[in-house]
Amino acid sequence: MGRKKTRYPYTAKSNKIQSLRKRSKLKPAYLVRYADDWVLITDTKSNAEKWKKRLQNYLQTRLKLTLSNEKTKITCVKKRPIEFLGFTYKVVPSGISRIGHKSRTRPNPNRLKNKMIEVRKQVKRIRKRANLDLAIYQIHRVNGIIRGLINYYQAATYVNSDLAKYAWDISRLAYREIKKLGGKWVPAHQTNNLMTVHSQYLSKIPAIEYYNQTIGVTSLRFCKWTKTKLKTQDETPYTPEGRERYQKRTGKRQALPRNDELLGNHLMEKITHNRGSPRYNFEYFLNRGYALNRDKSKCRICNIELNATNIEFHHIQEHLPLASLNRVPNLASVCKACHILIHSNSDNVKLTKAIQNKLNRMRKKLNYACVKG
Repeated sequence: MGRKKTRYPYTAKSNKIQSLRKRSKLKPAYLVRYADDWVLITDTKSNAEKWKKRLQNYLQTRLKLTLSNEKTKITCVKKRPIEFLGFTYKVVPSGISRIGHKSRTRPNPNRLKNKMIEVRKQVKRIRKRANLDLAIYQIHRVNGIIRGLINYYQAATYVNSDLAKYAWDISRLAYREIKKLGGKWVPAHQTNNLMTVHSQYLSKIPAIEYYNQTIGVTSLRFCKWTKTKLKTQDETPYTPEGRERYQKRTGKRQALPRNDELLGNHLMEKITHNRGSPRYNFEYFLNRGYALNRDKSKCRICNIELNATNIEFHHIQEHLPLASLNRVPNLASVCKACHILIHSNSDNVKLTKAIQNKLNRMRKKLNYACVKG
């Protein structure tokens, strides 16, 4: 509507929109779409019916598609909520004045209930793991699922109260599962995992000792409503141009998307082949994600894209004390082939000069650390 021309060149966009609403026959609407799922919001039932006819005609004549009458419904969001992308939306009185209204969003109760069933299944697998290392890995998986649910539903205005309904049940189940492994109730801010979240809360969560660190099963209560920022498609984190646009607008560097499956598979491999090694502690696990984002999910040597089958994290200086060994500056994302080359002294004539130079610099830091140690 804001792009339509008017007789008078309004300086304020809001004045222009008001003029179009009052003096034109345009039908106001907001279209919200994700993939093939969409909702159209307008002001009256008659306009909704007109929009539906127009959409039916457009889809049939231009795209050769038929609008499903069963799935396409016209409803008043002041009377009953609509469901969209796992949320329910409704407009309710604001409580400030008789004519004021505000939107109320909640996680879809049926979807949320099914998600909780999956969380319970994952929690029950903690005790079934063969050893403590694998139990810690399973706790990480559970925490990832819980934080994923919180991050997804934090845009809902009632997220805290809706997730809190399941919080005690999940925490109590987690305590029963890790009790035989030495688990106990620990204040969240005293744990060593998810520190940016747990440091804000004093309530107790089930936790277990692992290599002198306290690893807790996070809580569904650790969530707050977060106002959603308007999405700008051009600022996608998946392209260099998108990240540059985001940085110019906000002055902040946009992190690359985290690949939990990739990192999870890598951790499982380290636990299986390096059982008991103190260097692969929880700090190592946490900082891999930061190193991977810093290196843009590419090998620091040959610059190829890293995936679940070829990823490694090289300790640049291997002989540092354990307290410094797994810090982000000492971790380099590399592919398995380059990791082998770093630890070998043989030169490969097939390598380009640029790759060979990177290898030599990495080897020099490794050898310097050995001599200095």
